[in-house]
Amino acid sequence: MTSSPSLSGQLGQLLSSSRVRRQMVWTAVLVLVALGGAGLATAADRQPTDETRPELTWRAEQVGRPWIQSMASQLFAVEEELGTLSGAGREALVSLPGLDPAQIEAALAEGDASSRRLEELLVSLMDMRDQQLEDVQDGRLSLASQELLAAIDEAIAVADPVPLVWEDIAADARRVTQLLDALVRHDSLVFRATTAGRQERFSQALELLDQADEPLADAQALRDQLAEYADVDTLDELLRRYAEYDAALYALYDEILRSGTQDSDEVRRLLEEVERAQDALPADTSALRIVVAEAAGPAVAEGLITIEEARGVISDAVGLVP
Repeated sequence: MTSSPSLSGQLGQLLSSSRVRRQMVWTAVLVLVALGGAGLATAADRQPTDETRPELTWRAEQVGRPWIQSMASQLFAVEEELGTLSGAGREALVSLPGLDPAQIEAALAEGDASSRRLEELLVSLMDMRDQQLEDVQDGRLSLASQELLAAIDEAIAVADPVPLVWEDIAADARRVTQLLDALVRHDSLVFRATTAGRQERFSQALELLDQADEPLADAQALRDQLAEYADVDTLDELLRRYAEYDAALYALYDEILRSGTQDSDEVRRLLEEVERAQDALPADTSALRIVVAEAAGPAVAEGLITIEEARGVISDAVGLVP
């Protein structure tokens, strides 16, 4: 006959099974707490949206809305200034073939002023954005506000380099106007030299030709700068022909002055050299137009494309403003 377990043995088994159950219960509780905590953390990280819990964004919207409205207003001003800057660039571009330095400079001056205003607007816009982030983070705002702020960030990023782009455009165009000025000064001095030669004032003619060397050297220096980014083949040929004509004239006048006669084989030979060099000079301003087109046209046009692309991004951002 099998004896029944003792009372103490039954009690031990009961306590043991109770401890196991309690451990299992506490383990389950801990798992549930962990899972619940993870769920709460996930819920806390989930961005509030207008579609789900608009009341969660209301307070943040009250803080952020004045900043957003101010930035939107600034964005409109940036878009308008980019339009002004683009217009000044186009005016400079179409003025270049006209070979009128004053007209080109007027367009560039307008662009300079617009570029300065744009830079100030962008600095102010970036300051507003920083202050808004100090007051309220984007993630606490509505999706519409977050989308607009992301567009503003993109607008700032593409517009920020534009003042430097304009600086390059203006520098390129001004090199061309300086080149035109140097060639005009050269031509004027050479014309005065030939006038003095026809009047048999050969010493004065030589002095004027010496003076013409300076603007021609200025043109050569500008040519070296332009060669870093532009096609200068036509300019090289033009400068070479100017230099050859100047040298032929100088040799003729110097020989006449030295020999004291205009009727010698050497004078006739030098006169033929002058006529040959003169025939090689352009008969009109078509060569200069080509020089200008090659020197500044592509650089200015490329800069304008950059400005217009930035303007397009700004316009897209403005389109999101309610």
